[in-house]
Amino acid sequence: MRKSNQVTKVQMPKNQSNGRPDPKPPKRRQPNRRSPDGHPNITLHHRAGRWLTEPKLEHQTVLRALEIANLAFKRVVSVDELAKALNNKEREQLEAKYAKDLGQTLSKILGLLSRRGLVFSPGKIGKRSYYGTKSALDAKTAVLPTEQSRRRRVLELVQQTVNILGRAVRIGDVIEHAGASLDIGDITPITITRDMLSLKETGELRLTGTIRGDGKGINLYLPAELDPNAFKVSGPLTWLEAVAQIFNELWSARANQAAANKRTPRPLSTGDIRAHLAASGQYAERLTDPQTLVDAMQNLASTKKPLIRRVKRSGQKAMLWAPANVPDTDLDIGDAYVTDSERICEAVRRASHALGRPVNLRDVKDEIERDPALRPAGSYDLFKMLSDLSREMVNAGGGMREKRASQQVHRIGKIKDESYYFTDKSPEAYAYVKFRRLEMRWSAMRNDEQLNALETCSLPSVAIGRAMLVATDTRNILKELNQIITGGHLTGAPQREAKELREYVNEILNRANEWLKQRVKGKQEIPIINPAIPGWTAEELLRVIKPLYPRARDIQTPSKLIPLIGDAIRRVPNPDFKNRFSKNPRMAAEYLYDRTDALLYIAKEWGGTECCLQSTLAGNELGRLRDPRFVLPALALKDFNARLAAVACLAFLWSDQGTKELRSIAVNDHDPGIRQSALWGYGFAGGSDARDLLKVCSEGDIDVRVRSFAKEVLNSSEESWWAL
Repeated sequence: MRKSNQVTKVQMPKNQSNGRPDPKPPKRRQPNRRSPDGHPNITLHHRAGRWLTEPKLEHQTVLRALEIANLAFKRVVSVDELAKALNNKEREQLEAKYAKDLGQTLSKILGLLSRRGLVFSPGKIGKRSYYGTKSALDAKTAVLPTEQSRRRRVLELVQQTVNILGRAVRIGDVIEHAGASLDIGDITPITITRDMLSLKETGELRLTGTIRGDGKGINLYLPAELDPNAFKVSGPLTWLEAVAQIFNELWSARANQAAANKRTPRPLSTGDIRAHLAASGQYAERLTDPQTLVDAMQNLASTKKPLIRRVKRSGQKAMLWAPANVPDTDLDIGDAYVTDSERICEAVRRASHALGRPVNLRDVKDEIERDPALRPAGSYDLFKMLSDLSREMVNAGGGMREKRASQQVHRIGKIKDESYYFTDKSPEAYAYVKFRRLEMRWSAMRNDEQLNALETCSLPSVAIGRAMLVATDTRNILKELNQIITGGHLTGAPQREAKELREYVNEILNRANEWLKQRVKGKQEIPIINPAIPGWTAEELLRVIKPLYPRARDIQTPSKLIPLIGDAIRRVPNPDFKNRFSKNPRMAAEYLYDRTDALLYIAKEWGGTECCLQSTLAGNELGRLRDPRFVLPALALKDFNARLAAVACLAFLWSDQGTKELRSIAVNDHDPGIRQSALWGYGFAGGSDARDLLKVCSEGDIDVRVRSFAKEVLNSSEESWWAL
């Protein structure tokens, strides 16, 4: 325990002759302690009436930081350089411990450590002392650093920044580089600015150009001895430069296209600039606020030598832009479209031409935002207009329908829940939609995650089934992907993406085959996997979920359930799908809800304790496996937890064979816990005589808990299987 530094007052005996205390005895002089090498500095520190052989913790912190700084600089360092070697926590501890500022505290501690012989100093440069530790440097050979003028050090910083960036630099670039450097001494942003301007006046720095600034300066500098041609700026350095470059590129392309069509070019909209900046992927944070780009365009138009100007149109709020030297007489600012149908068709044509693929509703809206002339004059919903324009058959009157005479917009298909449109029924358009749908299917399978999860599966037969399912699904995806690629209708970026996806799919297939090769031994009998997924339409799901989900109780139209569920339940392609206008709801649904996944989700969200527990067990084991034949072998295992998991899997797979096994287990299994779980699973899976079985178990089961459970269910409502 730490001793107090206070000195205890001792009552001295009074002098008997005059009643006064005897004079204090003379202090004993402490011997002059020398360090082991004979240096007169003391090596033991006196504190609280005792001698300590180690410095205080704060002194040790400073000593470690000094050693780090010495090793980093390979020389003795100043107090400022030492301070930069401290981490934030160490700096806070020192500032909390001592009242003086950090520089004064470090100087004081270094002085104390020097007296103890743990730190040495070869001297000063000006008013700045330099220190070293014997553990990092040799005190006999250590010398003071060579001092340079600040202007010379700033010039070196400029040279370093040029070498790092490979181009001429701005003052802000040098300041950023200096901020990341430890060895800058008394150099500050203000002195860098002042010294660089001075070096330019003396000819040691050369002004090589100017740019539109963003707070880091507009002038570009190089050391005088460097060749400006070797250090040219290759791209835009600032936000304004990037916007100006995109504008020039777009205007050049539009002007050339207009000249080829023998017409005048239309002005560029802010949306045109935004779309191309977004496509570059470099300025996402700048595009978060739409006003940022508008401000940049207005900045380019309001300088002393403006690059662009705003084109004003009466009655139009949309901002259109043209080069500052192009008058209105050389621009096409009129409206050449008579009907809304013409405007929408032109928007689809432009969007599909610009993107090189079929377009969705969002793409068409973006194209309309780029050109106000394409904005519909009527109040019709854009989605409805696209649907009407893409129909092949139109109303001919008298209840008759006939083929549209001239169709300029075609519905190519859906990707997830979005319809895609194109100007014609080209094989390239259909190939694009087919590939994106296949890509979406592959992503939803998550076969890479399924393979990684096999190691956590406790049922060997289920793990094999899951691996076989991954291999089968992957082979099917690979087959369809090869057909799309060899068809030759994919071009550009989609073609490259398809080939990259094929390589990845091949890799997953090889992993699955290797896993099965290691796990399936000899003549082990393994059934052929059935990849079919039992599914529900939205109407069938609504019937099950309505009594349990409060927000679904007032829903009358099944389609309104879809946005409520979102992606919580897996959706799979419907093999029986014909077309979305089919009178048979089963054939009109392009996607179905995975029945087992729906049961697991409902059980976890609104089920009782037993229901939620069994859904958790089943979900962890099954993954995407829906073939109960791979679960049945696990019922013969001796391990209690394994058999319990197998019972839970059968309860959520809903198969005739699985239900039959659950009934047998509920009656014959030797473990009461397994019998109770199987009894619940049999009723939950729709066992035909579940009530009769409950009555038998409530009276004849040898275990009181099973009998009590059966009686509880008998006295409950029909939804009790969920509520238990």
